Amino acid sequence: MSMHEVTIAEQEAHDAHEAEWGGFNDFPPNWREVDPYEFAYSQASGKVITKTEFRQMWHRKDDRKIDRSKGMLAARLFYAGDNTGWAMTTDFWAGYNSVKKEMVSDDKPPVRYFLFGCEHENDPDQTRQIGTYAHEYVCAKCGRHEVIDSSG
Repeated sequence: MSMHEVTIAEQEAHDAHEAEWGGFNDFPPNWREVDPYEFAYSQASGKVITKTEFRQMWHRKDDRKIDRSKGMLAARLFYAGDNTGWAMTTDFWAGYNSVKKEMVSDDKPPVRYFLFGCEHENDPDQTRQIGTYAHEYVCAKCGRHEVIDSSG
């Protein structure tokens, strides 16, 4: 495979990713902030990471123009192979007085957590048992198939 073919393949992969998840300055679909407990419950940390990306995302108005009044959010995004993802952003200065060099407030958390992508809902009409311990689930929202072996 020549260098030119690899470049085309990489561009096609990039274009497909951007079509599904948005561009560098866009929030991915179904972007939502969650508290640390919901983040832990989401089992995001136990999923296989298929891609990571750093984005600087802007809120947009209805006409898709950037709304600078809401500011920009910079975050590291982690994509999983199940049409979901999660992100974290840190704010070193949250609640920190740089003159006194001490924490003065914990009103604003230094780490914020986000989830994005599909919020899977199993379609009960398509759930089926495969063998003794395996079950197949189909998401009613995105159609993703997952087989889970519950044999332990």
